[in-house]
Amino acid sequence: MHGFALNVNSNLAHFNHIVPCGIAAEDKSVTSMEQELEKTIDMEEVKATIKKQFAILFEFEYATASIA
Repeated sequence: MHGFALNVNSNLAHFNHIVPCGIAAEDKSVTSMEQELEKTIDMEEVKATIKKQFAILFEFEYATASIA
């Protein structure tokens, strides 16, 4: 099984100690949304957007929990 990783506001220095996703070339590296957009990103907004887009892409609706 596979998943995906999205570096939002990650400390990218940790990636200096591993070879992430097989990226071993000197001219390649990982990045984050924070680094690319040059601002701190609201994690709850990212979660909500990913959840919404997954539902659209995979054509499903999230079940709502009923309160007993």
